[in-house]
Amino acid sequence: MKSDAVKLALDEAALAGVVVVAAAGNSGTPDSVEFPACYRASVAVAAIDDADVLAPFSSHGETIDICAPGVSIRSSYKNGGYALWSGTSMAAPWVSGGAALLVATHPDWTQRQTMSRIYDAGRSIWRINAGLRSDLGAGALDLGAALSMDLAQASSVAGSSQ
Repeated sequence: MKSDAVKLALDEAALAGVVVVAAAGNSGTPDSVEFPACYRASVAVAAIDDADVLAPFSSHGETIDICAPGVSIRSSYKNGGYALWSGTSMAAPWVSGGAALLVATHPDWTQRQTMSRIYDAGRSIWRINAGLRSDLGAGALDLGAALSMDLAQASSVAGSSQ
């Protein structure tokens, strides 16, 4: 359910440079991305499996920004245990964590710069998700590629100063 109060909070967060990541929802149908993921101030995350295939439960559509692992994710469970969970709520933390690592590395970056790095490093998954090119955003989250860009830049700077 859309909320004017939540929209206001999201807009204020975006103005402050905060990266807001939201799970797309688990309806499994196109153009069904739920609020707040479908709101312009949020990064909408769909779920994929370990083969980069869109999870059958994952909402998807043109408002998706990126896809991340969301099938059989080990997470905490009651009494100190662990369990395997599936859902876009399991996928969103991967993107949040990646954004946090980039913000820590580049505290002067804007929200747009942070997410552009993540999107630019996205892995192509459209061939194995035929017909969904416009429904999967920048493709599959590839944190290794997003973070290794800093290593490549650092080594080229170090090499040029010698």
